[in-house]
Amino acid sequence: MLALSPRVLSYRWQVSEDGGATWRFVSDGSAYAGTATGTLTVRNPTREMGGNQYRCLVSDGVNGEISSAGASLTVGWSQFSALSARVPVGAGAQSLFMGFVYTGGGKPTIVRGVGPALVDGDASLAGQVLIDPQLTIHEYQTGGFAPIERNNDWGGTDTLRGTMKAVGMSTLAADSKDAALLIVPTRSIYTAQVSGVGDTTGLALAETYDADFADKAKRLTALSVRNHVGAGAAQLIVGFVIVGDAPRRVLLRGVGPSLLADSPELTGLVLENPTLQLNRYTPSQITKWTVVGANDDWGGATTLAETMHAVGMSALPAASKDAVLLVDLPPGIYTAQVTGVGDTTGIALVEIYEAP
Repeated sequence: MLALSPRVLSYRWQVSEDGGATWRFVSDGSAYAGTATGTLTVRNPTREMGGNQYRCLVSDGVNGEISSAGASLTVGWSQFSALSARVPVGAGAQSLFMGFVYTGGGKPTIVRGVGPALVDGDASLAGQVLIDPQLTIHEYQTGGFAPIERNNDWGGTDTLRGTMKAVGMSTLAADSKDAALLIVPTRSIYTAQVSGVGDTTGLALAETYDADFADKAKRLTALSVRNHVGAGAAQLIVGFVIVGDAPRRVLLRGVGPSLLADSPELTGLVLENPTLQLNRYTPSQITKWTVVGANDDWGGATTLAETMHAVGMSALPAASKDAVLLVDLPPGIYTAQVTGVGDTTGIALVEIYEAP
């Protein structure tokens, strides 16, 4: 009796990025592993790869190749859809400057400078808000930032009103003195400057909203605000919204003492001991806002230092009084508050970055 040798199967994997219309072979490398086996591993899948189809071609060396049915890759995603900052606005250099950054290039964005409308949401702020904010958008170009667009009173236009509604922004009265712009950025780094007409002062809110969620290749990835931090309503509050179906790792910093490394002229003016508190909006609860993270002195933890380096943040001395949080957050609405320990005041920088 003759013993039959088992046939050795060979495997080849293909990917389709157009719904199965065309296919190409993949090979082992930074994107894939196991391309010559029965199990394909997709390394570090990105949100752009979601929906790609994969199939395996199997051969026994005698009867030709048999193709499996295509299987779609599902990739969980999440991203910032909105960034905001609320601070007291002064004259000149004491304007509110909110920096925001895109990955993959700019996209349609609503930017607002809100003063009078803050009272609509919180009547206790009457008499404290910036009564006539004006908004200037600066773009980082070769050699520094340059102003590209301005607005004083938003005017109640149908285009702006419709876009605000579509992205979930609160309503502004058509005749309000609040400022708003719909911009289509072409670069990556911008600032929104909110100042008072005639050097008026008061509490103001700067907001940046992604106006094109469908484009997931381009997204907001960072926010930064440097301002004077007071107590009570004058504390520095930043907000952000995460949308999607997966948690997002976020790095937050409240920097005071370490500002002196690059800005020695601030000696005696910085917030010497900032503390950072992260809150999540929970409408089902009576208090509405739940504390989900807090830090006083960051402590020099290796993981935090490595993550700061990975996202391009400046290094902090391990023994500094600056505050840092690294958290995995489900989609939702969040605020981060920077205050001074013991109700101390001074200039501080708050930063929020999408972390790897």
